[in-house]
Amino acid sequence: MMWARVKGETENALLELSPRARMFRPAFVLPRPGTKAKARVHVLMYRLLTPLYPLLRRIPPRYVTTSVQLGQAMIQTARSGGRRRVLTPTDINEAAAAATP
Repeated sequence: MMWARVKGETENALLELSPRARMFRPAFVLPRPGTKAKARVHVLMYRLLTPLYPLLRRIPPRYVTTSVQLGQAMIQTARSGGRRRVLTPTDINEAAAAATP
């Protein structure tokens, strides 16, 4: 739980530092095709979950995003600011959809 406390303190400090700061809190991020995780536990997790991605996307879509969507959302948020300072997976997916033509 120490990581959560440190993460929270860091986010609060960044939010106080700049009114333009945005925090991204993705849940499950499916990596871009062709990328490889370095930690064995992540490699195993992605091998097990990647085939289930279409199902995961339908059942709890508010918790699932891709690394491509995450990047698009970051670019869109940097350009337009975004309506929230802390972005949940749903906000991330909406920002990514707004970024794609």
